[in-house]
Amino acid sequence: AEDQPGEDAPQSEKDAWTEEYEAYREQPLEDDAFDEGDEFAEDITLEELQQYQRDAGVPVTS
Repeated sequence: AEDQPGEDAPQSEKDAWTEEYEAYREQPLEDDAFDEGDEFAEDITLEELQQYQRDAGVPVTS
């Protein structure tokens, strides 16, 4: 997908991007993936997040 237009982009360009993004999001596979991601993010504890970050070797959220 294309990058989201910047703040100073024409409104028509922003609307076109939003329409395209929404169509993409509504595909069954993507819809399911976003739902799963949302559920995972809602249920994760800070301790679990920090462990995932350590495992991934990225900076740990404090």
